[in-house]
Amino acid sequence: RRRWEGDGVSDDDGLAQNLFHLVFFFKNKEIPSSNLCAVESLSNSLLANNSTGIIRVWLDRTNKLPEFLTNLSNVETRYSNLEEMIADTPLSELYHSDKNLGTFAEQNKANAIRLAAVYKHGGTYLDGDFIVNKDPSILWEGAAFEVPSTHRFNNAAFTFRRNSPHILALMKEFVAGYDGNWWGHQGPELLTRVFSSPFKRGLSCRLNPAATRVSCEGIDYDIRVWSTNAVYPLPYQSYMDLFKPANQSKFITDETVMVHCWHKATKDRETEYCKDDHAGYLTTIAGALRQKYCPQSLQVMFDTCYI
Repeated sequence: RRRWEGDGVSDDDGLAQNLFHLVFFFKNKEIPSSNLCAVESLSNSLLANNSTGIIRVWLDRTNKLPEFLTNLSNVETRYSNLEEMIADTPLSELYHSDKNLGTFAEQNKANAIRLAAVYKHGGTYLDGDFIVNKDPSILWEGAAFEVPSTHRFNNAAFTFRRNSPHILALMKEFVAGYDGNWWGHQGPELLTRVFSSPFKRGLSCRLNPAATRVSCEGIDYDIRVWSTNAVYPLPYQSYMDLFKPANQSKFITDETVMVHCWHKATKDRETEYCKDDHAGYLTTIAGALRQKYCPQSLQVMFDTCYI
């Protein structure tokens, strides 16, 4: 399915529409089971829809995926690091300088790498704490508001073509406006100030009145604002709802493509369940989702409690 707008969409861009990126740089550590679930559930969702999508998992050279994932026909692994990922992008200027990268330096390296991966290869980036329940190939080029009323984007998932001028603008602003001591400034706030605020440094963009599209000066096509319920059906403030009984999952609708599980907030509670109450966990929304969409990763979770 064509998800790119505008003229001059090349065959390479067409291929990139079906490319999905997950980045797991856990140097000398195992990959958490929650991240394995993101790969497994995405793979299952693509295969269930007979999609030609390819999942490209970027790994540190000390990492490896378990065999049950590498055996999947639509999963491939690539080994890399920050230096290689950002080479020949505006981001290299920042990371080759002596600038103090601040309190959230590691988080912001992850923010930089996802931009570089999609800029160079095109496709869809996903954080590792999604559970995917539907083929994401239905999502057009763009991203979603975390909370619609705020017009605040989140960068946990986004789709752009290779060499996207939108991603190029984000990378330039990443460097020009870098602040490593403000949580989110280089992630959700980066997309927000470039695409949906009266921000004027660099690319000038504006939302349409319905807040469903972003138009940017000098670019002959719009990007889409996805329905929040497609990717963030549960806002961060309600993350504990994931541990409600499975029959109370009304926030998951026909529009929902994936559920963001807010790993840093939910990790401790899931660890408690893993250590003490497997059966009880399976009665929760989170447990039922994992059992349905990533059962092998769930078994790894129960075996290791490494979440």
